[in-house]
Amino acid sequence: MRKITGLLCVLSAVILAVAADRPVMDAAAFLARVRHPTGQQNYARLYGTVSHLRRGGEVVEKPIYLGIMLTADRRLSQVIVDNREGYRIGQSYTSGDEGTTVTPLKEGGYKDSLFGEFGIKPEDLSMAFLYWPLERELAPTTFRTAECRVLLLKNPETDEAAKVSVAADYFFPIKVEFFDKITDLSKPARTMEVERFKETDSGFWVPTQLKLQGPGWRTKVEFTEAEAAELDPARPPVNVFRSIK
Repeated sequence: MRKITGLLCVLSAVILAVAADRPVMDAAAFLARVRHPTGQQNYARLYGTVSHLRRGGEVVEKPIYLGIMLTADRRLSQVIVDNREGYRIGQSYTSGDEGTTVTPLKEGGYKDSLFGEFGIKPEDLSMAFLYWPLERELAPTTFRTAECRVLLLKNPETDEAAKVSVAADYFFPIKVEFFDKITDLSKPARTMEVERFKETDSGFWVPTQLKLQGPGWRTKVEFTEAEAAELDPARPPVNVFRSIK
């Protein structure tokens, strides 16, 4: 058994099972398995940089921090960029339509958002889109040598859709294409990919490099320091969630 932990899976520990030994699941059951961890409670602290380039401009680079706690019934995350803009993201395991909350650390939010400038939604990093209602399963594909099942999900509040390629053996999303309208899947508005992983000293695997891109821009998130371990609710780790000025 191996614990797989992910920024985009948000530390959902999974058992690496051989496909031949696992019964074939329908799309709904497969998505339920992707959404829900196996019961372990985990936490992580990841430090790194986010760099952004727009056509005709120069590279802008800022520090980024991600803190995560995976509890028995909720995923709790915090993401901070440039030590001045941050959000708390909560995700209930049981409510796809109403279970995601995004709360700015600054009252009233941020007028000039770095996340918006960089093409990132804070909830992207907590994979809130996985909890959007399932529209249908699309044809399977292969991405970075991984056999993937492809799920089409729809934002319950808008016409936005997410086409998610999930590594079939690991229940791990490795590519997401976002579309402004579910009726037009010809060209994504944004794409997010997991490019690199690293095993921590405690045996957890975390993504260390993500790529996001859209028309005329691209963004890279690279974590150079990563700590992840099982969570003891009686002795929760300190400084996973932080305050900023």
